Amino acid sequence: MRKYLLSIVLLISTLSFSQQASDYFPDQTGYKWNYKVIPLDSINNEIDSLTYSRADSFATTINFMGKLSDLVLSKSAPINLINVMPYIDSSYFSFENADGYQYFQISNLGNLISVLDTIGIDSSFLGVIQSFESWYSVFRFGQPIGSEFTIFSKDTTISINGNNFPLRFQYLGKRLADETIQVASGSYLCKKFLLSTVVSYIILPPVVFELFRLETTKWISQNVWLVQEITPSKTIDLTYLGYGSFTIPGLKTELLPGVTGIKYHDPVPTGFTLSDNYPNPFNPSTNINFSIPNSGKVSLKVFDIIGREVAVLAEEQRTAGNYSVTFNPGNLSSGVYFCILSFEGKQLTRKMIYLK
Repeated sequence: MRKYLLSIVLLISTLSFSQQASDYFPDQTGYKWNYKVIPLDSINNEIDSLTYSRADSFATTINFMGKLSDLVLSKSAPINLINVMPYIDSSYFSFENADGYQYFQISNLGNLISVLDTIGIDSSFLGVIQSFESWYSVFRFGQPIGSEFTIFSKDTTISINGNNFPLRFQYLGKRLADETIQVASGSYLCKKFLLSTVVSYIILPPVVFELFRLETTKWISQNVWLVQEITPSKTIDLTYLGYGSFTIPGLKTELLPGVTGIKYHDPVPTGFTLSDNYPNPFNPSTNINFSIPNSGKVSLKVFDIIGREVAVLAEEQRTAGNYSVTFNPGNLSSGVYFCILSFEGKQLTRKMIYLK
């Protein structure tokens, strides 16, 4: 009987303290985060003179690539300009039980792309990088502390300065012990995750040699989401492959005090603008941001390289404001496309490259 009662107590304890991944994300759209971003030098000292601002906004909940997802729009700028800049980046999150999913985009590999550009990677590899894009379980709140998990692992061969290299690309996660941290906006009890991008040389399967590892630590608090993020500077030594050594600068991002949890409105734009789509090149979709200074009819269309209209993204009356539209080419073939925004007799054009 005692053993039976103990089992019930343990079960109730487990149910009481288990948390859903969604508990860590704000539950209402309009939530806004303000961050201070501080570059780090080669030995990870903060470079205060290069500090800039980042603003994120929980824009909406939509169906995206097969999942009900929370769309977060982002923008970065010097501190004195952040409030007048339009949102140009987007991230998608989805939550199922104890797992937080993120739609992995090429922009998530920013530091890796910097490394590959530095060593002269063949531009055709961009298509390989884009093949990584998909939903992945990144934040595993139920993961045992200290255990590493594989988010994704892909093997491929790339060409660098005419030489072919069989490589393995991995995105790894590890849940670290919970930690209470103090940032400018206050003190937070956080779940802590270490995320690592690893590139290894495949000598002869299953023998692999790790070339380099880029690490980011994220602190996530309940109902707030990201409180702090640190990507240390990393010196990459590839002299043994004939590509020298170089340093990738680091970044420290921390939450600032500010208005959160209420509907946020961008300032009314003062001009008619069409930003470069992001990402570009893209696959499977890209985001197009534009602004109009007053109410009027807006036309946003996509044309192929010979001038045929292939998509209508907007053809309607809209009020003054900043807008973001997602273009998914579906069954269209790879190639160059043109996005044309028309408003009050004026036109703006941006070139987009779709890679299947």
